[in-house]
Amino acid sequence: MKDDEEAPIMSKELIVKRSVYNAAQELQKTAEAGGCKAFSLAEKKIDECKAAGDRTGVKFWRDVWLYLISVAYMDHTTEII
Repeated sequence: MKDDEEAPIMSKELIVKRSVYNAAQELQKTAEAGGCKAFSLAEKKIDECKAAGDRTGVKFWRDVWLYLISVAYMDHTTEII
């Protein structure tokens, strides 16, 4: 990117699958009760799936982790779809 170019504008929408959203909400409830971060719990789920050889589970929990990280860093005006 050149100095005189404008920086790209980040999207104000985050599109997420319902199953990923629901799993993330459950992890957030569990995390709040346990005093930890939800994305840390998602990382644990990923590790458990890797250990079990569950590639589908790894992908799913990675999607949940990405959603949770995205939510943590987006501003309050971003719409979740």
